[in-house]
Amino acid sequence: MAMHEPLRFKDGDRTWSWYSDVLVFCPRCNERALVHRAGDAAYSARLVCDSCSLVEQRNERFPIYYGRPVDPFFGFPLWLQAQFRNHVLWAYNREHAELLLEFVAANLRERAPDVPPGSRSDDRSETMTMIETQPKWIKAAKNRESLVALLYELLAKAE
Repeated sequence: MAMHEPLRFKDGDRTWSWYSDVLVFCPRCNERALVHRAGDAAYSARLVCDSCSLVEQRNERFPIYYGRPVDPFFGFPLWLQAQFRNHVLWAYNREHAELLLEFVAANLRERAPDVPPGSRSDDRSETMTMIETQPKWIKAAKNRESLVALLYELLAKAE
């Protein structure tokens, strides 16, 4: 009987920096639209819908939404989301969904090395990687097979 090497995931300090292109439901036509971070200001964003030609720009400060199935700039529902039992599995874009798939499918997960004291804020929540902030239901081995299938569905929807 051949031994199979476990799928390994190494969390290499991947943070939330890739949320600048977010797939959402267009508020006008309910088709897929893109919210893009515009400019250097953290609060500047632009929504573009190829289906109905809607364009919205935000240049003023507004609440930034994190940790929910909405885009972090306007608060529009994410295009890549699916029900999983009593939870919502969601991703900002294809890259986010691929990272979640890589993490969920792995049966061996390695955390990022600890950051030396003093090199970052003492508040660890500010320096946690995206994977470290995942809820227990995503990390649970018992949910692995179902979540992998659902993530493949989200990736197909991202095409």
